[in-house]
Amino acid sequence: MRIIYYSPVYSYLKAHLSKMLSWQDYETLLKQKDLKTNIIFLFNKLSVSLVSVRAIDDLIEERLEHLLKINLILLFQKIGIFAKGKSIKKFFKLIYMFVDFYNLKILLRSVTFEQYKYDDIEKYYLMIPNKRYYFHDILRNVDNLGKIFLFVDRTVFKKIFSKAFIDFDKTKDLEIFEDLMSKEFYKLLSDEADSLFGADKRISKEFLEKICDMENIYTFLRLKFLYNKEFVFIKQKIINIGSVSNGFLSSLNDLSFKEALKKISLQIRWCNFGNTDIFFKNENINVVDIINKIQLIMQAAMVKYCRKLINFEKFSIGAPLGFCYLKQIELNNIIKILIGLKIGFSEEEIKNNLIILK
Repeated sequence: MRIIYYSPVYSYLKAHLSKMLSWQDYETLLKQKDLKTNIIFLFNKLSVSLVSVRAIDDLIEERLEHLLKINLILLFQKIGIFAKGKSIKKFFKLIYMFVDFYNLKILLRSVTFEQYKYDDIEKYYLMIPNKRYYFHDILRNVDNLGKIFLFVDRTVFKKIFSKAFIDFDKTKDLEIFEDLMSKEFYKLLSDEADSLFGADKRISKEFLEKICDMENIYTFLRLKFLYNKEFVFIKQKIINIGSVSNGFLSSLNDLSFKEALKKISLQIRWCNFGNTDIFFKNENINVVDIINKIQLIMQAAMVKYCRKLINFEKFSIGAPLGFCYLKQIELNNIIKILIGLKIGFSEEEIKNNLIILK
């Protein structure tokens, strides 16, 4: 039965995996300094058909990033055409939830900071065709949090929004509000994973735990050792899923940066940090450089894990999960190249921040 459910999906994924940008493609982008040339190259390679050729002349980097995000989500959406099993359909429900959650956070910021303009909708929101419901109507009519709550009350976000809204009504702190919403959202994803069966349940929970581990490590290192924040502030942003939750991170609070990294490397066995002392050999390296290096190592380990899912979990939710992560990293690589070229970084500097996918 699993083969019947997943064979069409896996065939579609394999076809798109063969079209992913190669290292040679990244080098082509790096050598073509002209933005318009790079846009045409990317549109051809990624089959982006969201903007006319005439519009390319006016396309700026931010708008290009927005279009590429939408193109990526549309690609995920098309996989749903081949989905037949209950588990895979749940997976696509999560993707829709991500899009809605992203839009909801943008909407909250717009209303809270009184910058709400419907005319600006395409600049910020991910408006996806053929969704189960649209944000268009609420975007036209919302001008306060109360109206947002009435809208959200009819959606899957009712639970996570209402819990966070109670605290926001007291503190009026949007950052705390978004942190609480994010934590509740991840809990919702975890509950969805728990509702699956067999290999799908095991893989989806393992995948989510690794994602949360990476997010928590990056958040902790950045806030603790770059911004010198107290742990009482940091723990509000930590997702209590995976092996790097508040319990473990609290044990790092009184350690030095070097000691904390060593303890983290022992905790995250799936990610090979190697000898963390090496990070401190160069006297000129700073905290930002080390944290960025740690993030790249974690992402590279996640790419390796996703490759394994695609190759050895063909007839489960593992293959589409792995595919989606690889495509997200591909998008991140593209954005790093475009921003790096704009700022004036050397090819070598940009390459050192890319994740190899093939």
